[in-house]
Amino acid sequence: MSFKETIEWFGGVLLKPLDPESRLIHTSETEKADHYITLSPTLEPVSRIEIYAQQYWWRLFAILQDHFPTLTRLFGLEGFNEKIATPYLVKNPPKHWNINLLGDDLVDYLVAHYTENDAPLILAAAELDAAYLSAFIAPKLSLPSSETEPLYLAPIARLFRWRWNLPVFRKALKEKEADFWVDNDFPELEKGDFYFLLFRSPTGDIQVDQIDPQEFTLLKDFENGVSLTVLCEKNPHLEKNLSEWIPRWISRGLLTPEKASASERSCSTPYI
Repeated sequence: MSFKETIEWFGGVLLKPLDPESRLIHTSETEKADHYITLSPTLEPVSRIEIYAQQYWWRLFAILQDHFPTLTRLFGLEGFNEKIATPYLVKNPPKHWNINLLGDDLVDYLVAHYTENDAPLILAAAELDAAYLSAFIAPKLSLPSSETEPLYLAPIARLFRWRWNLPVFRKALKEKEADFWVDNDFPELEKGDFYFLLFRSPTGDIQVDQIDPQEFTLLKDFENGVSLTVLCEKNPHLEKNLSEWIPRWISRGLLTPEKASASERSCSTPYI
C-alpha cells in the first residue's frame, strides 16, 4: 500500500462527519481500516481511526465555537454543531494549517445556504463574530503621510449598519455559557438604526464604537479610496466634525495609503 493511497484513505475517512453520538459512521471505506492500520493490543483498527476522527471533529467544533461565540449561543452547542458547523465543514473542509483562519468563509457559506426566517439576524451575528477575528489578525499597514494621496480603510477596521444593537447583545450573551441560553430567554435585543465601527486599537484590543451616521458615511468613502483633501472639499459643512474625526482616525490607525488585498479588504453587511 503506497503512502499516497494511505493518506487519501485516511483523509477521506476523517472528512466524513460523525453520527449524533459522535461515533464514526461505518462505510465501505472504514471497513478497510485493517488494510491501513496495525492492530493494537487493545483496539481494533476501525476503533483507532474512530479516535482520530473524533479528535478531528471535536477540535474543529471547539475552534468554530470560539471564533463565533454569538452564533454558538444563539443555537446552543449541539444546535451550532449540527446546523452550522457540520454542514459548513463538510462543504468547506480546512485548507490551511493556520487554525486562526478556520471559518473565514463561514459568512459567505451562510449567505448561500442559510435560508431560515431568522437569516438576517444570524448573518449579522456571524459577520460581527468574524469581524472580531479578522480585525485581530489583520496586518498593520503604513500610516498616511500626505493629505493628497488616496487613503483606504485599514484591514483592522470594519463598518456596520444594523437595525439591532448587536454589540451590546453579543456582550450580554457572552456573560453566560452557550447552553445557558437553550433553556433561558435571550437578553433584550435593542432595535433601531445603529452605526458601528469595529477596529483593533493600537494596544491590540478589539473595540466597537457606535458612531454618528455622518462619520459612518465618510469612513465608507475610504473603502474605495479617497484623499483627505478631496474628502474635506466634498464636505465643507462638516469642517468642524472633520477637524475632530480625522486626527482620531489617524491615531487609531484606521487609514492607510496601502490598498488591502481582497482577503484583507474591509467590508460591511448591507442594512438588514
